[in-house]
Amino acid sequence: MKVIALPLVIFVFVIAGCKNSTESQPEPLDLQLEATHVTAHGGSDGAINLTVSGGTVPYQYQWSNGAITEDISDVSAGSYTVTVTDAGAQSKTVSTMIRQPEVFIFCSNRDGDNEIYLMHTDGSNLQQLTFNTAEEWVPAWSLDGSRIAFASDRQGNYDIYVMNADGSNLDSLTNNPAQDHGPSWSPDGSRIAFWSDRDGDRDIYIMNADGSGLEKITYNNFVDTSPDWSPDGTKIIFHSDQNGGPDIFVMNTDGSDRQALTNSAGRNFLPDWSPDNTQIVFESDRDGPLELYIMNADGSNQRRLTFTDSDNHEPDWSPDGTQIAFASHHINNYEILVINTDGTDLYNVTNHQANDSGPAWLPD
Repeated sequence: MKVIALPLVIFVFVIAGCKNSTESQPEPLDLQLEATHVTAHGGSDGAINLTVSGGTVPYQYQWSNGAITEDISDVSAGSYTVTVTDAGAQSKTVSTMIRQPEVFIFCSNRDGDNEIYLMHTDGSNLQQLTFNTAEEWVPAWSLDGSRIAFASDRQGNYDIYVMNADGSNLDSLTNNPAQDHGPSWSPDGSRIAFWSDRDGDRDIYIMNADGSGLEKITYNNFVDTSPDWSPDGTKIIFHSDQNGGPDIFVMNTDGSDRQALTNSAGRNFLPDWSPDNTQIVFESDRDGPLELYIMNADGSNQRRLTFTDSDNHEPDWSPDGTQIAFASHHINNYEILVINTDGTDLYNVTNHQANDSGPAWLPD
């Protein structure tokens, strides 16, 4: 028998590895911003550090101030936005704020005359804004922080003046032989309320921010002074001796619907609205020395805030509504103090032998 050798055929089956139906995608872009705030009012030493992860490198950057670098530096306070686009056309946008330091303006006679100064709320970075032999009083910020209104007797009697936040571009808004005092800005910065005795009695007036359009809004034989515009722009609070007081009153900005908010045996005056429009701080001697009190905007829930047994004057709310700055008389002079609105954490901002008064917080 003949044996026929058959070739050995080996079938090799190659099974291709399974491939995912979709390719793996890069991680989504993640952007983290870290802001370094400016160190002085009006400064430009702010910076933002951007950290990018995910996506596909390289990245492209577009900042709202025109920069195309990953990080930005030497910038002023404000809002900044950056859009990052990766090599795969994925993009993401984030924003952050560079802030001014918390700042007061206030009055002091530390150079001999009562001048206007600016400082950080920790008492540092003191700057003098006015330089003359007159008396400057009641400085008030415009809501955008660009201008300051105040009363000065540099022409022999008190008039209302406006200047830039750095003390430049001084302008007299009133030029009257009577006394014009106690300016308060409307929230939109277009008008200023103040009191004047130009008609014989002290009444509340309103004018445009350039001094035009003067309008008298109280007409009576009472002493109406210290107006303060509500944050929503619809009301003005002030103090008046209508009830024998003085007491705190509120009215519409045209002078209508005048209502008393306090009716105490003591003196109640110099009111100031909270930033959220819901509360009013004022000073009163109803319990002895002048202390600070807080009440709801309708006059309800009046409660004492300070217990210093010193005369406390000219309260002003912080922009976030959590603190109140004021002037307090200690022994021989006035200093600027700050207290939380719940009465805790009272501390001195100034400590000087001169009189420091009239603090006004820079708005956010």
